[in-house]
Amino acid sequence: MQLAATVRDGDGNGLPTASVSWTSSDTKLATVSQGGLVSGVAVGGPVTITATVSGLSATSQVTVVSGPPTQLTITTQPSETASSGTPLSRQPVIQVRDANGNEVRESGIEVMAALTLGSGTLAGATATTDGTGKAAFGGLAITGAAGAYSLRFQSPGLTSVASQAIALSAAPVAQLTITTQPSATAQNGAVFPQQPVVELRDESGFPASGQGVTASIASGGGTLTGATTVVTDGDGVATFTDLAITGMVGSRTLIFIAGSANAISDALEITPGPPATLTIIRQPSDMAQNGVEFPQQPLVEVRDQSGNRVSGQDVLASIASGDGALGGTTTVTTNVSGVATFTDLSITGTIGDRTLQFTAGSISATSSTIALEAAAPATLAITVQPPSTAVSGVTLDQPPQVALQDASGNPVAGEDVTVAIASGGGTLGGTPVVSTNASGVATFGDLSLTGAPGVRTLSFSVESVDATSDPIALAFGQGTQLDVQYCSSPGGPLQRMDVFIPSNSSPRPLPAAVYIHGGGWSSGDKADNGLLLWPEVRDELLLRGFLVATLNYRLATAWQWPEQIHDVKCAIRHLRAKAQDYGLDAASIGAWGASAGGHLVAMLGVTDANSGLEGDHGFPGWSSRVAAVVSIGGISDLTPPAQSELNFGGPEKTYGTWPGPSQ
Repeated sequence: MQLAATVRDGDGNGLPTASVSWTSSDTKLATVSQGGLVSGVAVGGPVTITATVSGLSATSQVTVVSGPPTQLTITTQPSETASSGTPLSRQPVIQVRDANGNEVRESGIEVMAALTLGSGTLAGATATTDGTGKAAFGGLAITGAAGAYSLRFQSPGLTSVASQAIALSAAPVAQLTITTQPSATAQNGAVFPQQPVVELRDESGFPASGQGVTASIASGGGTLTGATTVVTDGDGVATFTDLAITGMVGSRTLIFIAGSANAISDALEITPGPPATLTIIRQPSDMAQNGVEFPQQPLVEVRDQSGNRVSGQDVLASIASGDGALGGTTTVTTNVSGVATFTDLSITGTIGDRTLQFTAGSISATSSTIALEAAAPATLAITVQPPSTAVSGVTLDQPPQVALQDASGNPVAGEDVTVAIASGGGTLGGTPVVSTNASGVATFGDLSLTGAPGVRTLSFSVESVDATSDPIALAFGQGTQLDVQYCSSPGGPLQRMDVFIPSNSSPRPLPAAVYIHGGGWSSGDKADNGLLLWPEVRDELLLRGFLVATLNYRLATAWQWPEQIHDVKCAIRHLRAKAQDYGLDAASIGAWGASAGGHLVAMLGVTDANSGLEGDHGFPGWSSRVAAVVSIGGISDLTPPAQSELNFGGPEKTYGTWPGPSQ
């Protein structure tokens, strides 16, 4: 509505237009713009509209009335939940309004309800407005499957309106059907392989969702476990997931109940369940040999939680305590009586106590103690070798020791071990048979070897096992070896030495002292006893534990220099190469001599393999060096003319050529 204000003077004459201020006495019913446009807000009035100009004001009364009906609104929503076929506990109320949302107080307008969500039928779906423009429904009901529904209220020519969601529950259950039967067979206490499925429908034939279905045992006794009550889903289906029966073996039936409806399942056969108890009804032997089958083999019985005997169940045997390996058939299946019979178990390992564990599924039992003993000898090892060198006829200074074990390394006590010469020949002295002690060890404390110098080995044996020692270099025993060939020169006589070996009580290896006789290089013999107290010196050296040798060498004038030093060096190489045979310390060889012998030992002391004086008469590769020399009256200056006593037949007869000054 547009209003206008005119300003006049006292005579009623109109005055020029001035600024007009407009106000409403109740803006909740009507508002006015500064241009004088009045707008209705809500039905009612009267509302005073005031125009003010320069302190002057004028008023106008306005009453707001509704416009023609254009839309529907919900003043009371239907109830949020309802039962199929039952009138809503809270009935909806619909209001007719104009375009501005004002209530239109008009009676006789028909309002109809329809489903916009969900599939079903409506009852009491029409209502008519009263004098306030309200249409109140009185018996509106939804019939359909359980689920979410919503309503739309409409009237010809008016804008419709939708309700809030309504959760519809099923009507009372009228029908229960087992659509999937439980398994025909099931283990005692185990979840059925096939779980039952039940379907419910209400009186209208719609699926009854949200309904509890309870399962129980109908016949056969025992206990039904698992989730025995399951609520139907939106399709009216209750799916059981973990039902199981605990009890004695035999036939059962189940009953499923929902309200007044029920159904009984087909028969299912309960068989023995998973193992629950395992009993060793016959223990294994309390003593057994390593690697040998027990004299008494164990028997094990398996039952389920209800005491039913479990057949066809694998029982595994293993070692529970103690090391080693369990041999034989370690997995045995129970027979119809629930018994597993083991037949060939054995333990291989170190001696000591063991227990066995028998396992079936998740349960086990431990046996009584089995004392494991050593088995037959399997290996014989030389733990202490005989000495690498020995003196003929003398007790070995390192008694050999052997250890006897079975296949698992257990010491075998009380077995006789025999020792014999394996290679090299000769005679074995001492105790040839020794029994092993509690640690499986046999020690041979008084063995000796008698025979010619050379390498020997010993063999130790017991039953079918044996072992051979490292080589033993057998040396001469105390005594004298005469005319030992030490080397030979091409076309010349064989060169010989005498070797004197001290008492067997002297510690080996022996130092050696080599005596070289004098005689102007042209006479003398190793057997000459009158030279320089040779016998007395020899005997003193022997008493002090020296090996003493005296040797011949080729003499002038038949053999000219340097054949003499060739022979002496060859003798030293011989002793060093044969050190083991003589029981000699090859690094401790000294030499002494007088006159021509003094000269030759001096040459030994000051020359080596690079001097050109080694010769080629034997034992190449062995050193001719000596550790010490004693030159008694040996010539050291051979510059010509030498002393007159050297001139027998002329120098050329002795040397061939003068060697020059000694170095």
